[in-house]
Amino acid sequence: MGATNIEYRLPVKKYPTEESIREWYKNEVQSCLYECGHDPYNGTLSTTRGIKFCSQTFTDEGAAWDYLLENTEKWSNALAVKFGDFWLIGGWAAE
Repeated sequence: MGATNIEYRLPVKKYPTEESIREWYKNEVQSCLYECGHDPYNGTLSTTRGIKFCSQTFTDEGAAWDYLLENTEKWSNALAVKFGDFWLIGGWAAE
């Protein structure tokens, strides 16, 4: 069994606070479970253990994604980082 990276881009305008991102995360996990099942290796956000936030705001998108993927691991939390007017959310999903 392996891991695949998962990536989302959400506008800060629509999700201005960490609390709004937590609510989005909860809803997205439920959607993943509904669409892909409860298999712990379904390759979706539902295989993460929560969401944490990076206090740093990035000006380079590539650096933001690199930071995100280098600071998450399979069976761990997803990570939310800010890049300009977006939240970049992702990590590693078990598959």
